[in-house]
Amino acid sequence: MVNMDKHSQASHVSVRFSRQGDRLAISYHDDGIGVSDKINYGNGLKNTGNRIKNIQGEIIFGTKSEKGLEINFSFPVSQQP
Repeated sequence: MVNMDKHSQASHVSVRFSRQGDRLAISYHDDGIGVSDKINYGNGLKNTGNRIKNIQGEIIFGTKSEKGLEINFSFPVSQQP
């Protein structure tokens, strides 16, 4: 959320949480400036990707330049008894 406020220039943001079987899925969408098709994986994005990978998760960036940003990620969660 800090980076969204710092970089995106978005006026509307949506964050949706859902459970899909044994995984938690989080979808982020904004109407900001987006990012270029060639995402520069600086330290922040590399660290985020590594953290998600370490918990057997996945992250997908969907971008349409100057039409906002979409990020979907998911990771396993324990089953409730």
